[in-house]
Amino acid sequence: ILPISENQMLIRLQKICSLISFWSPDIGKVSYLPKILYPFLKCFPGDDIFVFETVMALLSSILKYFIEFYPNFPVTHIKLIEEIIKKETNGTIQKIFNELNIPLNELIWRMIKYLFSESLKKNDWLSFIDFLITYNHKPEMILYFTSAFFIFTKNEINTGINLTQKNLVKLFIDNKQR
Repeated sequence: ILPISENQMLIRLQKICSLISFWSPDIGKVSYLPKILYPFLKCFPGDDIFVFETVMALLSSILKYFIEFYPNFPVTHIKLIEEIIKKETNGTIQKIFNELNIPLNELIWRMIKYLFSESLKKNDWLSFIDFLITYNHKPEMILYFTSAFFIFTKNEINTGINLTQKNLVKLFIDNKQR
């Protein structure tokens, strides 16, 4: 699942997953936990305690509202994001996603559950994480950020010639050009 070529990185990942599972058995059951941890491990190669504390702070303050629905995605939160996107784009984004048979709610959930690590360049991702930690007393900020992320791409989507399912999803996932 993860591009781990070094045995050392795998050991670090297993160790921190184990620590988190010990600290919170419910969070330890989350199947996408390694994918949340991986970008932190890459950005902070020598500081496993910092990675553990940072991820636990995020999980216990901001993402706790998303994990409580595990193994399902948080329908009410995703619906709220969809409503904001619909209102701010006059429904154009939903219409395009529906025409291409792309479940918008699944794409939103994928971006949130991996903390935008697949969507943002390294420095942008670090700024985003810094923002989330700074405003950890306002867990709704991730909802607004996700909505804004889609709204920001409205013009790109509307002017997209030969828009296909594959390149529309790629616009949000694995697009480090932003």
